[in-house]
Amino acid sequence: MEYYAYKPDKKWFTVEIFKVIMCCLVVAIIFYDRIFVAPLLFPMGVYIWKNDRKKYKRSVVSKLSMEFKEFIILISGELNAGYSLEQGIRKAYGDIVKDDSFSIIPRELALIVNGLGLNKDVDELLMEMGERCQHRDIIEFARLVSTAKRFGGNINTIIHKTKKKLNEKIIVEREIDTMVSAKSLEGHIMLLMPFGIVLYMRLTNGGYIESLYNSGVGILVATVGLVMVLVCGLTINKITEIEV
Repeated sequence: MEYYAYKPDKKWFTVEIFKVIMCCLVVAIIFYDRIFVAPLLFPMGVYIWKNDRKKYKRSVVSKLSMEFKEFIILISGELNAGYSLEQGIRKAYGDIVKDDSFSIIPRELALIVNGLGLNKDVDELLMEMGERCQHRDIIEFARLVSTAKRFGGNINTIIHKTKKKLNEKIIVEREIDTMVSAKSLEGHIMLLMPFGIVLYMRLTNGGYIESLYNSGVGILVATVGLVMVLVCGLTINKITEIEV
């Protein structure tokens, strides 16, 4: 079952539906000069929808990672002040709910604090949080805490190492995003070039490409060109989809 925060809100769905409809209409007019072809381009709309859905989820996962890192930093400060892990979580939760920049993790911490009030083990509560969020860093942290509590490990050391690892991971992700974003932008600009060329020719010399719309061969050529553009778009997304 998908984590609640990874599900887009109504505003996202409204904007996305409008975007898909407009893309299908634009392609139908530019490539085929027939609006009624737009419903036949539904597979292209599905591709756009799924691609944007993945981007939305990646952005939420990235925000969750940032919020979890800040949570770990707060716990680290509380442990250094002499509090236990359970007390540190409670105090960190109190600080987080006062900060409007946190939008995902407060709800999870509320469940953990309530669980602590019912005398549940903190490592089990953290593991449940990781499984709900489907976030491997949180799951790994919960496993480390569980191991430390069972075999007498140093919680402070685990917190410090987790904080360092998360920070390094976020830095690497940002560096990769910076390098990939420029190339991804170049690739998508190239994808728009066929649309721009056809539109330019229609506006400046419509008779030159009239056969593209009024003959079977022209429609076939337009379809092949559109499929090639979609394949190139899929390839660009696969190449730039790097996980850390």
